[in-house]
Amino acid sequence: MVLDIIANNHWKRPIYFANTSGGESSIGLDDYFLQEGLAYHLVPIKIKSNDGQPGGINTDVMYDNVMNKFKWGNMQSKNVYLNEDVLRMTWNFKMILSRLTTALIDEGKKDSAIKVCDRAQEVMPEYNVPLDYFSLGFAEAYMRAGELKKADLLISKLIKIYEHDLAFYNTFSPEDAASVEYEKDRTSAIIQRISQVEVELANAYYKNGLKDKADKMIAGMINNYSRDLSCYSSLAGNYATSIVEQSLSIMQRMGQMTKNNNAELSTKITGVFNKYMSVYYKNKNMMNEQRQAQQPADESMDQQQEE
Repeated sequence: MVLDIIANNHWKRPIYFANTSGGESSIGLDDYFLQEGLAYHLVPIKIKSNDGQPGGINTDVMYDNVMNKFKWGNMQSKNVYLNEDVLRMTWNFKMILSRLTTALIDEGKKDSAIKVCDRAQEVMPEYNVPLDYFSLGFAEAYMRAGELKKADLLISKLIKIYEHDLAFYNTFSPEDAASVEYEKDRTSAIIQRISQVEVELANAYYKNGLKDKADKMIAGMINNYSRDLSCYSSLAGNYATSIVEQSLSIMQRMGQMTKNNNAELSTKITGVFNKYMSVYYKNKNMMNEQRQAQQPADESMDQQQEE
């Protein structure tokens, strides 16, 4: 029916797809979508996406919708209760607004991107809509647009939230730890993602001559890595290896940045980096031993099936 509507419309009237309707409903037309807000406008032009999301963004239309036309309700009111279902909907708002800020910055419209970030904080204040992983896009946008102070504030709050969550998951006994294994792994991955943005913010501080701020930020990060080493040591398997690899990559980046700016801090980073390398190789060796131990059992099973 959708294809029939498109075929007989002859582009006389606009056709839109809701951005929450899921991949199957787009019937393979993703490359012909232009996002204008909470909906995709179907256009007769193939658009290459640079962010893995459907189509592109009509930044002029979407910016006008977000800043001038959208009715945001009363999410900013302290007298309003937002239940879990409504809060999940805010994830969608955060994602589309973050995507808009990225597109605006790529087009050189940094002032507009900052205004969109500010609007997001205004209409979805953290006292009603708690900061979460989907808020990180605004921190990145602030940083890329040159609003380092606002980026720093958001990142500091996000790190504090997820470090607190990770500390809580680490309080579980070995017998109960399996019940929160997914949450613990997810939180560890989010912390790594936030750290990637944080280290680039520190680099921006260095580039802007704010050495003290950059040094303080990196010192805090390396202290966190040192503290969390026992947590990562307790993880196992491919996922744990991936997390530690990300940590090593981030510390390498920090080492490169501090090498010519703070020799003492660079030395400290090297010490923690070497400890993580030990954890990495220990986990890799454990995984190899497990594979070798499993191999005879697999071969025996194959022989039994052949017989």
